[in-house]
Amino acid sequence: LGTNSSFLRTSNNHLEKSSIFSANQVTDLKLARCGKLTESALISFSKILPNLQVIDLSSCLQVSVEAVSSLAQNCEKLKEISLFGCY
Repeated sequence: LGTNSSFLRTSNNHLEKSSIFSANQVTDLKLARCGKLTESALISFSKILPNLQVIDLSSCLQVSVEAVSSLAQNCEKLKEISLFGCY
């Protein structure tokens, strides 16, 4: 996400963008081998990253059909989802 980007975890375990984070600028997101990535986090990403074009979820074991569907539905500019090693 870069050095001038960040996410805040709220008490109800949802991710929200911080004041220094511009979600509109994110086009590529590499989360490969992120073992703690949850379905709810991916769904949150799909809702706050409108310009996402490429996401790498390789070897993320908790990727669900619902999360991938949410990405496809909400990220209209999405061109590539890497799911190598997901099952």
